[in-house]
Amino acid sequence: MTDMLCPAGGSIDESIARDAMLETVADLAASGVGNFDNLSADDLREFFVGVVSRSIEGKILNEVGTNAISAPSSIAGVERAQAMLHDFVEGCVRDEFDARGTNLNDLDVSAVDSFVDDLYIATLDLVEALGDNG
Repeated sequence: MTDMLCPAGGSIDESIARDAMLETVADLAASGVGNFDNLSADDLREFFVGVVSRSIEGKILNEVGTNAISAPSSIAGVERAQAMLHDFVEGCVRDEFDARGTNLNDLDVSAVDSFVDDLYIATLDLVEALGDNG
């Protein structure tokens, strides 16, 4: 899974993807998932959704941090934008996974990369709009 989601030189920045994976592992552990070698199908789905969502969010936040796009000027605006970003990205990832009607073993890496690239662009547009209106 790590090689598929965090490929060297892949379309998702490797360090952001690895951080996303570690954050997702920590969240699953906090929710009571114990042995990661024996994840249920639902746990694997949550892991996949978490890693992909956090990877996209991390890339967007990196864009904000490097001032490539503007952030809202108020703390409340930043918090609102970050919550909207998370909800939007996670919802899109869940919808895509559900629409494919497949399990993780059957995912096509190039299709995942294409989806992630498209969602990143859509999310970047959303955050730019939120920054302009925040």
